[in-house]
Amino acid sequence: YIPSGFDVGFGDTASARLNGTRPDERILTVGRLGSYQKATEVLVEAFRRLGKTEWTLDLVGPATREFREWMADAVRDEPALGHRVALSGSITDREVLASKYRQSAIFCLPSRYGSFELVLLEAAFYGNIIVSTRCGVAADLLEGGLGLLVPKDDPLALSEALSEAIRNRTYWEQKSSLLKSRVREDFDWKRVASRVLNGLGIGLC
Repeated sequence: YIPSGFDVGFGDTASARLNGTRPDERILTVGRLGSYQKATEVLVEAFRRLGKTEWTLDLVGPATREFREWMADAVRDEPALGHRVALSGSITDREVLASKYRQSAIFCLPSRYGSFELVLLEAAFYGNIIVSTRCGVAADLLEGGLGLLVPKDDPLALSEALSEAIRNRTYWEQKSSLLKSRVREDFDWKRVASRVLNGLGIGLC
């Protein structure tokens, strides 16, 4: 199949500007918060199951009214969540979003389904440990154990995967380095376009 691609040129430029940024003890997700597809509530429940931890959860993207109400109820039930879970809203500036990735150690995609899920390539390129359901490009991207795959709609399994990534962070960060190389080699837009044009017998200038 012909995959989507990531703008490696922009990624390299953004990374150079962010050079020296150390990831915090932070789990990041990016998407339409509260939509059925993105299953954000499953991630929040998995995060709650981690128990007492210094790690935080950053939710980036537009949030539905229903999800905001659900989160307010969750915080009322467990006030500590209000200090550990952030709703950061939509981010359209690519450099600001790149900074979010670089400041986070783990990227989690709990989606029930998806087409390609470009956010996985972005997170992988910026060095995040990836924890994801089997949707979009996840299985191909993480082939060979370069990240953690979990079943859909399973907050317990997702929590266990997040716990594994936290507990063995150094090991999974080494995998993340290999994962970034995979994005560069297999998903760079220029390389993807070149393969398509070569298949059509057209050279890329």
